[in-house]
Amino acid sequence: MKNKPLKVLLLLASPGPDMSGAAKMGGMEKQVALQASYLSRYSDLHIGLAAAPSYHKLVGQAIPFFAASMEKSRRHPLLMWQLVKIVRRFNPDIVHAHGHKAAFLTKILQPLFKHCKFVATAHGTKRNNKAVQHLDQVFAVSKGVQSALSPLPSIILENGVEACQGPQVSKSDVCQSLDLDPALPLVMAAGRLVPVKRYDALIRAFKGLPANLVIWGDGPERNRLRKLLGRNTLLAGYRADVRNTLAAADMLVISSEREGQSLSMIEALQSQVPVISTRVSGAEDLLPESCLIDSVEEPAFRAYLQKQLSRINTLRSEQSALFDYALNSLTCERLAQQLREQYYALCPSN
Repeated sequence: MKNKPLKVLLLLASPGPDMSGAAKMGGMEKQVALQASYLSRYSDLHIGLAAAPSYHKLVGQAIPFFAASMEKSRRHPLLMWQLVKIVRRFNPDIVHAHGHKAAFLTKILQPLFKHCKFVATAHGTKRNNKAVQHLDQVFAVSKGVQSALSPLPSIILENGVEACQGPQVSKSDVCQSLDLDPALPLVMAAGRLVPVKRYDALIRAFKGLPANLVIWGDGPERNRLRKLLGRNTLLAGYRADVRNTLAAADMLVISSEREGQSLSMIEALQSQVPVISTRVSGAEDLLPESCLIDSVEEPAFRAYLQKQLSRINTLRSEQSALFDYALNSLTCERLAQQLREQYYALCPSN
């Protein structure tokens, strides 16, 4: 008799809409959506998602969705009761928590559902990792995250992104649409406009350089950042197909204080666009030493950017092997396969 499909409940504890009414859509949320989609393609896996109501749109109708009041604190009795009811209803073999809050929420579930395995993916670094100490398995998205989890054992499963959907936008088209000089180097950054991304430092350092900087994204920092803009820096807003514009860039810059493993970095590398980054997890694992930013303080950061703008062709050559690695290894298909293997290693009798 053929075994039943392994049932996996993905648990996302992001709170949903912020004060602007927009749901947070960072790298972790995008990864959960991609994993749900690609894991559900396996006939021997049955995937469900428990998350705040606003994230229902992340998954198609074929994937069971369970709404929970994730805006509540991690100890709130209403949220706990909702999660207990969800697990009872879906009856998973594995509960896969994403992020430390979701991992913490499994603490009350574990003694109630002893037939389940409880795992989590750490998408970033935290000072305190008590939230994941009770789990049957922990995954880290990069060596840097794994190091932050130590001495707790973990398995590295790097993020995956989808291949570019639709035609890529040319540099001339991007420059024309944004009224930029196509003769100048085009530098891009992409992500939510939040303090940890340090776009303020990037904008200040970029002023006066012989290039244009376009930052894609939206968020609570937008109004503050707009006041810092120079003639060659632009906040281009949210764009659903920003991935299609990356190939138009001459370089991508990551100026964050913290990252787990940047999706925009992977997408740029897959588009054969060189990346420079602060010394954050993921970037330190992949990028050459010369492509890591030591300081975002204005004088040093501006000098570093100016130097890299003068050697864009050299950067492409230095990162050519990374372009191939990103295309072949940092994919949704490979990550889904790795997760499926880990799930069955935890439930070998299924």
